[in-house]
Amino acid sequence: MKKIRYCSLALITALLFLPVSEIRGTINSVALTLENPTTLSNGLGYYLAGKTYTFTVQVLDPDITGWAGLSNVGIVIANTANIVININPSGTGSDLPVTVASGSVNAVADVSGNYNNCTVSFKVTFRWDTPASVWASGRSVTATATTTNTRTDQRQMSYGVCSSIKVLNMAADGVAADGMVNPWHDAFHVTGVIVYDVPGAGTADRLVSVVPGEIAGAQQLLYVDGNLTGLSDGDNAPDGVDFTVTSGFCNTLLPILGDHSLRVRVPMATAGATVAASNNITLKCDRVQVTGITFFNGGGIDAPAYYRSVNHPGTQVRLNARMQNGGGALIGNTVLMVRNVTEGTDFPVTIANGQMTGVANVPNPTVATVPAGTTVLNTYRIQAITGGASGGDTSPAGQSDETRIAQPASPQIYWDNADPPGGTAGPFTAWLGLSQTAFSLTFNWAPLTAGGPDFDGDFYTYRVYYREVGTAPWLIIDRTTAGFSALGTINTGTVSITNLRPVTNYDYYITAVDVFGNEVLPANYLYFREGPPPPPDNGTASTVASTVLVSITDGIAKYSDEHFDSDRKSTARPLRKTSIRVSMFIVGVGYLPDVVNIIGIPNVADPMTDGKIIDAGVLTGTEGVDYYRYGSQKVGANQWNGYISDSSPLIQEGANSAFILELIRGGVKSYVDHNSEGESAPGNPNDYEWTFSISSSPTFTPWPTRVLNNVITDRNPMAYPSFYLSDDAYVTIKAYDIKGRALDTLLDGAFRKGGQNIKEGGWGGSNRSGKRLGPGLYYLNIKAKRASDGRIILDAKEKVVVAR
Repeated sequence: MKKIRYCSLALITALLFLPVSEIRGTINSVALTLENPTTLSNGLGYYLAGKTYTFTVQVLDPDITGWAGLSNVGIVIANTANIVININPSGTGSDLPVTVASGSVNAVADVSGNYNNCTVSFKVTFRWDTPASVWASGRSVTATATTTNTRTDQRQMSYGVCSSIKVLNMAADGVAADGMVNPWHDAFHVTGVIVYDVPGAGTADRLVSVVPGEIAGAQQLLYVDGNLTGLSDGDNAPDGVDFTVTSGFCNTLLPILGDHSLRVRVPMATAGATVAASNNITLKCDRVQVTGITFFNGGGIDAPAYYRSVNHPGTQVRLNARMQNGGGALIGNTVLMVRNVTEGTDFPVTIANGQMTGVANVPNPTVATVPAGTTVLNTYRIQAITGGASGGDTSPAGQSDETRIAQPASPQIYWDNADPPGGTAGPFTAWLGLSQTAFSLTFNWAPLTAGGPDFDGDFYTYRVYYREVGTAPWLIIDRTTAGFSALGTINTGTVSITNLRPVTNYDYYITAVDVFGNEVLPANYLYFREGPPPPPDNGTASTVASTVLVSITDGIAKYSDEHFDSDRKSTARPLRKTSIRVSMFIVGVGYLPDVVNIIGIPNVADPMTDGKIIDAGVLTGTEGVDYYRYGSQKVGANQWNGYISDSSPLIQEGANSAFILELIRGGVKSYVDHNSEGESAPGNPNDYEWTFSISSSPTFTPWPTRVLNNVITDRNPMAYPSFYLSDDAYVTIKAYDIKGRALDTLLDGAFRKGGQNIKEGGWGGSNRSGKRLGPGLYYLNIKAKRASDGRIILDAKEKVVVAR
């Protein structure tokens, strides 16, 4: 019994010291044979996508009795993510399925021999989604076999894994060779050779050479910014690319300015993959944007519109431009072709590399475009852009230049060819009449318009020529004459010539001049033209008298010129229905009128309003209906008398009538009313007519304005202002000394009823403090403003003597 225990202990001790493999199974060996990677032109070996490599594992196990005893044979290929492939062989065969535990490869296996001594050949095809790894030396590939135990065999190999391509020498030619295009550039090519993407790859690494048949067909695909273009590989060869970019490609596929990526995708046989090249080319799509077109020099007008003369050289154009994407300076010398659209001619403007401005001379249009005596609007625009990185803006069919080239609204020049301002059919503008005073003539016309049909934006000045009849030379006034700068404004329509002689005839005519010195021709001079025969090249106008005093009488009642000062109402001067004598005292300076006529106006309003019978210096209406003319006779050096017959429509009971005077000297007419000689320019001969009424005898006699008891003594200590008011009024009465100093106020805007004689409270010859004034001459000023409209109807100064 003791002996047996010792033997068991010895056996157990021996078993403890045996190798584990000897205890678990009988695999004698595992042997791994590697297929070398493909050596590329850089001298390094790579396992390449699209290519199949064989890894052979020989397993020797004499103890197993069937294929079921060989539970696993596998390989592990070192990579970024290790490639792990296994098979549980169940017998021999070709292209048997395997398990790819990791690594994204395609694999099958051939199994030969028997279960005690079998050979497993793993045929591994690297795919285009197999993780790539850079070449490295001494990398491990391990074979593994398992029966009742597991044995391995590891081999060292220097290799990398390449699962990407690139387009070697990828480039664009033609207009895109510099990497810059605009949206309208025409055909160019994108070319290159498809190679494996390894460092130092060359043409020897072309896929068609290294792995024939891997590229599925000859049509490569071109993408722009990740979008398929639909363009086909034009050379129909699988080893390279040659895309023909046709007209409209840039406009269709590169409509957005900026950088655009062009990348090639290649359809591969392995797993039906379409592989994008790792590299691309970038095209910068940009265009020249014209930001400003300015004309300058050459004389003329620049604002608000351009005016130039075809007879004056030197007009230039300045173009401001930039690259639209980013706003930088132009790249390369760029030529912008400017077209005169009206004439159909072009001229170039060059903007140098790195600049944003170019200047060139503008050719003047020909006479065929702008005939003599006309102004023609010419339109300009940028027709084409050539040269530079983004030149070549030729116009596609059906697309207008305004849309194609970014530019401001087409600028325009009004080109003048000896074309003075205004029209050429008769007077250059419409005559609106004249008015006169004793010392001035005022001419009126329709102002020209810069934007009118005659294109008068180049207007410089109106010019007035005048002279006393029978004298020479002409006197001239225009914008350069002191005090007449308004003649340089086109919308001016009036001018007054002053410091003239009364009752004097003056020749005159008016013209206009443009900035180029073109003046209105004689056939178009402006002046008053009155009927046939054709007038001379000027008109004639007359000033009025410096003094005109008029009195009227019916033989009993008489109204002097002063009576018209205080009241314009005709009823303020009632006359009997009988012939009325009109006495006129007229004074000139060296000249008197040859003829004086009375122009009577019946049935007038009371009081009269302005603008009744004279318009623009001439009588309006029909004689014998709207007005009546009565002659007069000269009865003294400056005195004329005329009569209005009691049969006249003016002399009818209840009539309110008015008249003005017509003065004729040398056949030239002028017209005056009560205040003409005192008016300043322009003068109005029907704003204060002489008026009267025809009525029965008045029920009372209106008082003249006077001071009752105008000598203040101790015995008669008060002076009483008395007057007649035709209308309700506010009355002010003040006392003044002979120096015009105000001393006292009797009334200050006091209301008084009209239509009656009024005697105010007296003034006792004292000042506003109540202090008696010393002996001397004083004045009471009586002033009344009509309550209805504030018009002064009475303004008289009456003498008062203080003699106490």
